[in-house]
Amino acid sequence: MKQLKMSMVVLLIATFFSSCNEEITMSPENAIKSDASVSSARPSESVQAGELYALFAWDSSENIALYSYNPSNDAISLNEGFTGNTGQNYNFAFDYNSNDGLFYFLGAEQNNSSTPRSLYTYNRENGEVLFIDQMESVEGQISPQDLTFDDQGILYVVFKGGEINSYNITTNTMSAFSNVPQNGGVGLTYDFDHHQLLYATGGGNTSGPVSLYSIDLMEGLYNLLFSFYPPQCSNGTAHGIEYVGNNKLIATSVYGCDIIYTINLEAENTNLLLSPTGSYTGIVDLIYININNPDMDDDGVLNENDPYPNSNMSETISLGDMNLTIENKFVKTGTTMMDQIDALIAQMNEEYTGDNYAVLHKKFMTELSKITYYWYKGRLITSRERSVISKIGWSASVPYNNYPA
Repeated sequence: MKQLKMSMVVLLIATFFSSCNEEITMSPENAIKSDASVSSARPSESVQAGELYALFAWDSSENIALYSYNPSNDAISLNEGFTGNTGQNYNFAFDYNSNDGLFYFLGAEQNNSSTPRSLYTYNRENGEVLFIDQMESVEGQISPQDLTFDDQGILYVVFKGGEINSYNITTNTMSAFSNVPQNGGVGLTYDFDHHQLLYATGGGNTSGPVSLYSIDLMEGLYNLLFSFYPPQCSNGTAHGIEYVGNNKLIATSVYGCDIIYTINLEAENTNLLLSPTGSYTGIVDLIYININNPDMDDDGVLNENDPYPNSNMSETISLGDMNLTIENKFVKTGTTMMDQIDALIAQMNEEYTGDNYAVLHKKFMTELSKITYYWYKGRLITSRERSVISKIGWSASVPYNNYPA
């Protein structure tokens, strides 16, 4: 493997609050540096080099490579002393679950439409690989193509044909979530700054560009953001996309393109980082882990002490597809109002069995009423705002796995 030159930038992380238990009324956007927007919850000044893992598609051993990568200046270098092994002949995608520290990957012994693909875990500390489950969608698809975790530990899997399911890794249950367009190679990742999925499709065997979509996590609705051609590769895809923060993704392309590049969501352009990559000509997916920043959401609480290390820093409160004009404030240091709402919805989704929607929706409203009562008592919201939240809550589809007629 070719060693690449790397430069590292070590910068200070600002401390915004003096106590992890102090109740405050500061809004999330004011907890960020004053010249940063709400959509940039992790200013580039605080981002340092982390670990970038690359998965090789067509071999069972020495098929995981490691780079050092700094999203703030795109400094990248290969760690030639590291290799990982999935033990599977064919590898289709992987992602990191920050809730248990494990990699989850899709693998199979054969690569054909009749061979089911399975979910495995990989422990990067000791190399242990464990089988979890065969992946079959609600509609009977057995060819999952990519997967990603959100910050609540919910796994989203996209299958051939564009069917996206959510998967509960505790109960091993699959639930319908969304259906998206599919044309050529696909890629799926979680945007932790905006609490949404990002989905790419196109390129590869098609002659067209890659189209990038956002997918709402409440209703599963998708929206086309823009289309692009990967750099330096006529049949390039964005099969391996990974959101790294501040409206930026790092991506790779299978089909032998041997490139790693970035995608800027604001400028809607790409930038070539490596060609060749120095590791594999068939990288199928990437994982980025920020190991050096002890406060990933820059809310003043170190990750190890933060109940929500990836806090939802949206400007206003939202329920279902309704964005309210009520400011999303910190309830206490490290916890925003939307953090509490997201956690409650995740709990309801986890308890959903397919036939208990009415019971869970009532439970959701009971718990939401308790949460907003404390907000009201803490003078974070007014009585009118509490009533608005309750009204919208009753009409929201929670648990969102179910859409009652």
